[in-house]
Amino acid sequence: QRQMPKTSLTEDLYDPRKGGQPIRIGRVRLDDKPFEPVRTNCFSVYLIESGSGAFWADASQFAFGPGALLFFVPYQYIRFAPDAPAHGEVVQFHANFLCVETFHAEVGCSGVLFNDPYGIPQVVLDRQGKSDVKHLLARIRQEHEQRDLPYSEAMLAHLKVLLILATRRKSRGTNADRWARN
Repeated sequence: QRQMPKTSLTEDLYDPRKGGQPIRIGRVRLDDKPFEPVRTNCFSVYLIESGSGAFWADASQFAFGPGALLFFVPYQYIRFAPDAPAHGEVVQFHANFLCVETFHAEVGCSGVLFNDPYGIPQVVLDRQGKSDVKHLLARIRQEHEQRDLPYSEAMLAHLKVLLILATRRKSRGTNADRWARN
């Protein structure tokens, strides 16, 4: 059972004219069957909390396991093939909310986490890193649900911190490609 609700193709696309949210967060549950999320016009960051298997970003296949952060660009083909049930969280955001190219100087993630045609779109987290990311995702979720003023700015700040932490880990080489390319 997957927690991201099944929607039509157009409902997965951010459209502010229809009241769409430029950032959304949800739980992900993957059973032991392959799963292809619907393509979206948002950037996606998946935190894998448990489970392992393979994932595809376009035509490239990689392995994933617990503590992995996976990064995908808008409209990218994504496929998961878990070895056993896996679960985690996903945050999706539109470039109108945070453009990784425009904010590259602030966040530094374009070409490191996103848009690297030769790199692995993954950061492997240690225990502290996983705790930090889970805390940031919880704060994004809380702001999204409570909608206190100015909640959008608070979500943006937490998302930027998450991307900065992931960029630092990957740039330092502490990513230690724990799961080799398949």
